[in-house]
Amino acid sequence: ANVFILEDHEVTYDVSTSTPINYMHIDGGFFFSTATSTQLIIDTIIGGPTSDFRMGSLAAPLPESITAEIIIADPGTENAIYTRNATDPTQLSLGIILHGKVSIHGTTKAPYLPLDLPATNGRKILPAGSTQITVKNGVFQNDQTLGASTWKVGDEIVIMGTRRGAFEDEKRTITSISGNTITLNAPLTYQHDTPTFQTSNVSGISELNIYVGNATRNATIRSAY
Repeated sequence: ANVFILEDHEVTYDVSTSTPINYMHIDGGFFFSTATSTQLIIDTIIGGPTSDFRMGSLAAPLPESITAEIIIADPGTENAIYTRNATDPTQLSLGIILHGKVSIHGTTKAPYLPLDLPATNGRKILPAGSTQITVKNGVFQNDQTLGASTWKVGDEIVIMGTRRGAFEDEKRTITSISGNTITLNAPLTYQHDTPTFQTSNVSGISELNIYVGNATRNATIRSAY
């Protein structure tokens, strides 16, 4: 299906479906519902200069219990991408291009937090096998200080790898939160520590931190392939 939203017309999208749409052109308003969770699978969205695209707004962000998701459809095979020249000679499809107003506001969440670890001779260590971590508050965003209270059970987090030349980022799911202490769904495989820096009696730099990122959002745009 192809969808055209004319100028001076507004559409509120309030469904979650696995049936893909081929193309949407927006000259008016296209708003995701903030009252019910939604999913839109689509090949291409184009918004003209008069378009107004909203997935939550600063004044009315998506509530914590509501999700809005756009999935860019899988074109099938790699060869299918290269045979779209007849319909897409400039290769602008398989994505979202918006020339008008754009507002995407989910629930406020700290994007990352530093681990709260003691420094021994200036070095901080999170041992392999740990099932709990403690984080510090203090990420400043949108005129407010964010902390662990913005993270929830079920969030996917990433503990940064710290060993040079090795990929040791570790994804875990939060199973419980008590204050700033977070329980993980599985023990850590690797040790995570700050770099060594040997000078006299100091083996590390206490100002350095190990960070944990939060990968969960309730307003998302992703690819199916």
